[in-house]
Amino acid sequence: MMGRVIARDVVAIRCELATPGGRRTKPICDSLEPVRPTPAEEGWEAQTRDLLRLVDRGWSFVLGAKLRAYCPAHADRCWSCTCRTRTGSAHLCTSHSTEAAALVWDSNTIPEVAREELHLIGASK
Repeated sequence: MMGRVIARDVVAIRCELATPGGRRTKPICDSLEPVRPTPAEEGWEAQTRDLLRLVDRGWSFVLGAKLRAYCPAHADRCWSCTCRTRTGSAHLCTSHSTEAAALVWDSNTIPEVAREELHLIGASK
């Protein structure tokens, strides 16, 4: 029996590591962390508290239009060059784009946009 999609919510954060292959990428890492359900149309800002909790647990994020998440075991990969696997997306590469590098949120770095969101919700880091 087929169901009908009523709402699309983000309910977990998965590690970004996957083998490239177009639309059918296979995850290399099975790390998955549940988060409070948030409508998929909303940006990472709606998940600030959950992201803060995960950063404290060792996760790293790139806060672009599409959130990129890396588990504690692969957190350093957020700084790796992605140009070779995502040709045409050099502007998203944290190794080569200062704009993308400014969006990395990990245990050592808090981007200004995340700092502003933390201030808005009354959490400070």
